[in-house]
Amino acid sequence: MCDPVSAMVATASVMSAYGTFQGAQSQASAIKANARADLTQGYQNELDQRDKARVDLAGQLAALSGRGIDLSTGTPLDLLRASARNQEIDALRLRTEGINKYRAGRAAASNTLTNGWVTAGGNLLMGAASTAKLAGLGKVGADTVPALGNPGDFGYVSPSKVAGVFG
Repeated sequence: MCDPVSAMVATASVMSAYGTFQGAQSQASAIKANARADLTQGYQNELDQRDKARVDLAGQLAALSGRGIDLSTGTPLDLLRASARNQEIDALRLRTEGINKYRAGRAAASNTLTNGWVTAGGNLLMGAASTAKLAGLGKVGADTVPALGNPGDFGYVSPSKVAGVFG
């Protein structure tokens, strides 16, 4: 049976570890929500870019055809194709940015959870060490060795035997 102070120290360490991990879970959930919002925003930016591209291409087509230029062959057609290709690349870049932000957010959430586990584990270990120290379990010395039995039973080798082998 442990004394009340040791019990309070142990309880405090458990509560501290629990609070630390709960905080990490909450923070990770918020980071995941932001990551999902980044992904959605990336897709929306892509759609907006495609709408803008359609309007731009339509304006270019109208401007060229209004001047009586044949759009089915040659340089005007190449210009329209290049413009469409560049605008598609811009749309895909916006989608990729959203996906990359999402992945970075998920990784950050995972790191936050890992940090929460490690910190909570550290809190528990510190509490266990404090409790053991208060209970007098952390003492190692000549007075505690006889309680363990004969040191030779645990692979103990005396310094004189080691000196004889290596000396």
